[in-house]
Amino acid sequence: MFFLRSWFPFHLFIIGSLWGCSVAPPVPSSFSSPLFTPTAEDTKRIAALTHELDKRALHCLAVSSCEAVHFSRGLVSLFESQEAAGASFRRVIDVDPSSALAASSIRWLHLIETEGSKAAAGQPQNTSIELMGQLIRDWMARELAEYSKQARITATAPKAKVEPVEMVQALQKQVRERDRHIATLEAKLEALKVIDQDHEKMKRAIKVPVTLP
Repeated sequence: MFFLRSWFPFHLFIIGSLWGCSVAPPVPSSFSSPLFTPTAEDTKRIAALTHELDKRALHCLAVSSCEAVHFSRGLVSLFESQEAAGASFRRVIDVDPSSALAASSIRWLHLIETEGSKAAAGQPQNTSIELMGQLIRDWMARELAEYSKQARITATAPKAKVEPVEMVQALQKQVRERDRHIATLEAKLEALKVIDQDHEKMKRAIKVPVTLP
């Protein structure tokens, strides 16, 4: 996931500058509301990105790729449910607790706990929350653009590979048919030649001798 890798360092800096704890706190099950309030455009992007991430989760084999999928799912879930986002971030930590994404996941869990507690107490959100929400919106837009690009490449790549093969097979078939026809004609010509030779021999054999008067 190209944009994930390019965006994570900046994201780590933003979150690390606000929350420096290194132990993941529990996310209360009551945090079912989103951390970032989604717009209509967010809802469309979330649906598309969730669908893509779910497909990737079914096929990810390498630890790093699964970790990135879980982390991405956590970011998307911040617009849906803090509880669901926390579950995804915890999966990242479970995959590799020593990774950079695990460290970032811990910070996101602390942010969820802090802001959720403020919301429960009726306190206003941290002023940087809206900025982080916009950063994730920008990331989602880039991710979807990259997925669309990859989908177009995948859709056209098989045709580029299959068409030459089919063309070669068709040409090979034509060559085989031509060779078969030529062989058949050569066999017929040879048979006619033999028949003609036999006919000439028979004519010479039965030719009546000329008698002198």
